[in-house]
Amino acid sequence: MKRLPILMLAALATMLMTACKDKEPEKKKIVIADYEIPKPNPIPEAMGSTSDGQHVEWVEGRVYNVKLMRWAADSLPRVADKNGQTYKDNAVKMTIVRPDNSVFFNHTFTKEALIQKLDDNKKLDDDYRKNAMLYEIRFVEREGLNLIFAATLNYPEDYPDEAVDLRLSISSQGKWTVDRFPDNMRDDQRVLNNEP
Repeated sequence: MKRLPILMLAALATMLMTACKDKEPEKKKIVIADYEIPKPNPIPEAMGSTSDGQHVEWVEGRVYNVKLMRWAADSLPRVADKNGQTYKDNAVKMTIVRPDNSVFFNHTFTKEALIQKLDDNKKLDDDYRKNAMLYEIRFVEREGLNLIFAATLNYPEDYPDEAVDLRLSISSQGKWTVDRFPDNMRDDQRVLNNEP
């Protein structure tokens, strides 16, 4: 009888050891999902066409009609985003009409034409020249006998911090020049961002 409790204790100990031996520590499963980088669409993407017009008091207080029309131009070199997706670059046609409805200025602007007019020391880097696109041209202000516009260049992904606004000036003689807006002038930045 004295052996029975010892045998029971031994059997219980064996069962406990066996039970614990069967339970191995749980292994954490790590699941790695397959991620494919989307392949660029072989068809170039394009921004929508836009058209805008406004009346501007200009030479001798007469009111001129400024018309701006943007479209994705098939004839221009393609630009590409960081994933290799290609986009059609834009062209912007500017027409300035006198009060008597005769055309004073009529010109189609492209990114390359604007960049070529910049002074050598204000040129844009090669990547920006190649992969940025002409986003828009918008009227900013009348400055004496010049109309001042902002010509916005940016990457197709539309990174606001990387946008470059070129200062496009149209003289009362119909000549146009391009310069960079001063980076340190708050008023110009406020006007360009349409802030009050």
